[in-house]
Amino acid sequence: MLIVDLDFKHPNQEMEQIHEQHLKFLKKYYENKTFMTSGPKLSANGGIIVAGNISRARLEEILKEDPYYQNGFMEFRIIEFSSTLVSSDIGVFFQEEIV
Repeated sequence: MLIVDLDFKHPNQEMEQIHEQHLKFLKKYYENKTFMTSGPKLSANGGIIVAGNISRARLEEILKEDPYYQNGFMEFRIIEFSSTLVSSDIGVFFQEEIV
């Protein structure tokens, strides 16, 4: 399993203009079951993505497709970990589901 820590380099209005493209990027990888969950950091300086069933190298390629990355607004760090325990009620921790 992989956690992606996204940091915005210099958020501005131009970034807001490509937000819809960023959402389309995310949706694509939810639909093919690459991304498990994602959302903004409460500090508003980036976001988090959790991905599964993918290699680190492939995830790096995918993240470079993100319009935020392509336009120089974001950098990312990938953290690999082994999930050994999962709550049977995991769904109660999430606010909404992307279909």
